[in-house]
Amino acid sequence: MNDIKSGMRRFHGADFLPFDLINPGKPALGPNDELIQRWKQTISATTELQFTISNHFHPYAGKLTGELLRGSVAGLQAVDTQLKPGVALDARPPAPGDYALHEDFFAARYQPGAVVNQQLPVRNLDFDVDGAYAVYNWELFYHIPMAVALQLTRNQRFAEAQTWLHYLFDPTDASDGPPERHWKVQPFQVNEVQQIENILVALAGDDPATADLRAKTILAIEAWRRAPLRPHLVARTRSGAYKLRTLMAYLDNLIAWGDSLFRQDSPETIDEAAMHYIRAAQLLGKRPAPTPRRGTPRTESYRTLRKDLDEFGNALRKLEAELAFDFAPMPASAPDNRGMAAIDSIGRSLYFCVPANEKLLGYWDTVGDRLFKIRNSLNFQGVYRQLPLFDPPIDPGLLARGVAAGLDPNRLLDDIDRSQSPVRFTWWMRHAQELCQEVRALGSALLAAMEKEDAEALAMLRARHESALLTAIESVRYGQLAEAGKNREGVEKSIVSAAERYRHFEQMLGRKPDEIRLPELEALHAEGLDQFKFKNTEPELSPRGVEYDIVEGMAGLTGGRVVNRHEVAEILLSRASSESMAAASHADGAAALFSAMPDFAINCMFWGVGPTVELGPRQIAAAVQSLAASMRANATTLGTQSQDAARLNGFARREQEWAQQSNAAAGEISLLYKQLRAAQIREAVAAREWSNHKKQIAHAREIEQFLGDEREGKVTRQALYTWMKRETHGLYTRALDQAQAAARMAERAMQHELGRADSFIGSAYASGNEAMLAGERLALDLQRLSVAYHEWNVRELELQENVSLLQLNPQGLMHLRTSGSCTLDIPEAFFDRRTPGHYRRKLRTVAVSIPCVTGPHMLVHCTLALTASKIRTSAALKDGKYPDAGPFQELRPAGTARIVTSGAQHDDGLFDGAGSDERYLPFEGQGAISTWQIDLPSKMRDFDYATISDVILHLGYTALDGVDKAAVLLAVEESLKRQEARGRTRLFSLREDFPDTWETLRSASPGDTYHAIEVALSPEHYPYWLQSVLNGRALAVQQIDFYAVASEEVAPLRSGSDAAPVEFPFSRRWNEWLLYECALSPVESKTILSDAFGTLRCQVQPGVLQDFCFAISWQAP
Repeated sequence: MNDIKSGMRRFHGADFLPFDLINPGKPALGPNDELIQRWKQTISATTELQFTISNHFHPYAGKLTGELLRGSVAGLQAVDTQLKPGVALDARPPAPGDYALHEDFFAARYQPGAVVNQQLPVRNLDFDVDGAYAVYNWELFYHIPMAVALQLTRNQRFAEAQTWLHYLFDPTDASDGPPERHWKVQPFQVNEVQQIENILVALAGDDPATADLRAKTILAIEAWRRAPLRPHLVARTRSGAYKLRTLMAYLDNLIAWGDSLFRQDSPETIDEAAMHYIRAAQLLGKRPAPTPRRGTPRTESYRTLRKDLDEFGNALRKLEAELAFDFAPMPASAPDNRGMAAIDSIGRSLYFCVPANEKLLGYWDTVGDRLFKIRNSLNFQGVYRQLPLFDPPIDPGLLARGVAAGLDPNRLLDDIDRSQSPVRFTWWMRHAQELCQEVRALGSALLAAMEKEDAEALAMLRARHESALLTAIESVRYGQLAEAGKNREGVEKSIVSAAERYRHFEQMLGRKPDEIRLPELEALHAEGLDQFKFKNTEPELSPRGVEYDIVEGMAGLTGGRVVNRHEVAEILLSRASSESMAAASHADGAAALFSAMPDFAINCMFWGVGPTVELGPRQIAAAVQSLAASMRANATTLGTQSQDAARLNGFARREQEWAQQSNAAAGEISLLYKQLRAAQIREAVAAREWSNHKKQIAHAREIEQFLGDEREGKVTRQALYTWMKRETHGLYTRALDQAQAAARMAERAMQHELGRADSFIGSAYASGNEAMLAGERLALDLQRLSVAYHEWNVRELELQENVSLLQLNPQGLMHLRTSGSCTLDIPEAFFDRRTPGHYRRKLRTVAVSIPCVTGPHMLVHCTLALTASKIRTSAALKDGKYPDAGPFQELRPAGTARIVTSGAQHDDGLFDGAGSDERYLPFEGQGAISTWQIDLPSKMRDFDYATISDVILHLGYTALDGVDKAAVLLAVEESLKRQEARGRTRLFSLREDFPDTWETLRSASPGDTYHAIEVALSPEHYPYWLQSVLNGRALAVQQIDFYAVASEEVAPLRSGSDAAPVEFPFSRRWNEWLLYECALSPVESKTILSDAFGTLRCQVQPGVLQDFCFAISWQAP
């Protein structure tokens, strides 16, 4: 319930809480208090506001599913018309509340206020025009069964179609209840059907009682005008149209079912077809009588009608009554001023009348035509024939072989009962192969549609996955951008650290801080990246120079090592100090040696006073120790100098190291500038990648929307290929059915032409994997059929035979002369007598010759129809004898088994003979053992039929040789002894065969009541072949039939004896014209003619005769 209407305003359930608004006094059930308060204010401000609430849910979806699972389709289709327990319908139609699926729930649950329209929603199966789920209920309970039934009818599955139609309309329902019980759809039982004329009268009038009908009709007309080619728009507003459509579908199925059986032309199928036609006639009832004119309308123009025209372009007008008074009895209690009311109501009518439903009236014509043909022994084409008492037996072996080959036994029986096609095998074969190619092409198209559908589904799936994946990857792209930013910041931090080291080493090397300057990195030009013209450069720090004091030529001193001067000085001074110390040590050793020696003194005391000079080793030792001390002091000095040189070397090495570190820091700063630029580029690229990724996401969503949008998206989307697959599959199935039908017709044509029962066409072509290889399998079977046909199509014997009506059925010739119609039965003995040993005699050509006397430029239009034929199918003998009873194959005459002559001189009823026509010739393929119907115009005759001397059928037929000729001739001789043998009757006409006797009879005096006739018969009056049968023996008379052509009653025939003549009365045939017949028994015939070669004596009345004939039937001895 998401739709609330108020006048011209429509409110949706997404804007408010409808349960709270049903009764504004109740507390809010949801959190949207502000919206509810606004709605309360709206309701308070508009006190006359009315809300109409309707359902927007299906209350019985689960129950319908359960009914389908429990009771199959029948249980589901019956649920909409199930009544509540305890509800009984005697004669009244059901009301909406009587159904089981109907519940009033709204008032008790929601307690609506005064602002709610009292037409409250209910839980039911909604079939209303504006119901939210009505269209689904219509589809479930009406359209789907109707579509299935129509398709089954088209597929010739009439019983199944009737089962589905009974879900809608079942006239066989014998349960108690009102007539509405026959309708099995709920709206058909509840809704009252309005006649179209009443609807149009209500539309054109202004009666308040029909205001509701008028409003609904106007809405239906508006919908029809918006979409004039959609008849369901009108039918939804008037369920009577669907009821009429259902009745027509039921009648179509019955008539098509009856036609299918009627065309089989057998007693059993015709009786069954008659039952279907009678049921259709019972449903139709009595044909509506044409309505007479009720008055004379006054002619008006559009200008005079315009002001009164209704929405349908019609108007009510008074008619000038043809009757001056209303003869209908008036109620006794009616006041006087209402005496003309009946006349006024009768005199008002629509100016433009309601046309008759020609299609509906055509059902009476169709059913009447079918029943007339059945009741008058006519076949489906309207040709008179006599049916055998029983159908020919069915070969059970053929059915067993067909079932073993995968064929449907019902289809086999249908093929057996179906009449022969009018075209030859070659045409059917070519047509079946063409259809097979169409099937293969449609199969390829179906496969392509399926592949494209899968490709579109895969593309849509990929688009969805790509959108989802790109959305998920967006965070990765953003992380990459953040990572690039952090890498840039890391490089910047590295540059700061390297700059600090550079400044430190430069200051250690003696530069002042204000003298130390680092170059600046210019900003990144991102436009150059976009334009593929990147020109940014990075500054570089120049390294300071480093002095390396390398002393050359000191390899011998340093052992090949590279040293500087300080290191050389250190080495030399160190060595000198070592040498001085070594010398001092040696001096100390020498002093010690001298100290061990005794010393001596020299006193120089010349005046007593004088020096004393002591000379000895001590003095020398002291001197040596002094020298050693001096040398030690020199060694110390040299050692100190060596240390100073080493210290200076350390200072030099340190300076060099600091310079190198400074240069390394400078180089690192230059490298970091490059890395910073690269980091800036990576950050810019990451930012661009993120931006591009967002565009890619947008593009992917656009692609997904383009692939899935039904209005503005891709035209060749999955839905299109799904539709193409469905439609192509339908075309493929129908083409396959047509190809199979054509293949079966080719197979039947082969069986008909070659007389074989071999089957090549199966029925399981549409099994497995959408029947994709059905065309290929059918093409292979067609090739097998073609090879078999050309292998078995050997040339048969081709013969000509002239069949005389006068010889085989002379009585029929008399009937033809008088009534214009007769039959001709050509027995097998007729052919066996001339060509013994042949079997499988099949007609190829048939022509007619009618010797007669006509006027100038006069044509003879004779209709020749084949009513029955059969073929001996085997040359085998039975117990050594030629079996008269078969085996025969009874053939049903095809629709082409009739011709109409024009010249009646070897006339085959065709313009150009055989020519290159693909159709069978008339009577081609039928059995030569046949029965024919010959008809001439019986009323308005173009010439005197009495001049017809004979009717000759020129038969061209084929046959096979293989039967024992002696056995055949023996059987022919035995057949001549039977009374029912054809060709043993000879017709004589006094006017033609014995003209002298006829003239004597005609010249008799008018007063003679009887005149004696004597006719001498001899062997020359009988067929020549009879002489070889008699061999000089007498020919016994079996029966004599006399025929008198007269314009009035003929006196009885008398025997030739004048003493005691015996009278034999003539009787007029009920359907003959001026023909009187007198049939004598064998005993009575003896009184007139004792021997076939004797003299016939009788007495007739000469005055009224126009011709006098007698037919003598004999019996061979």
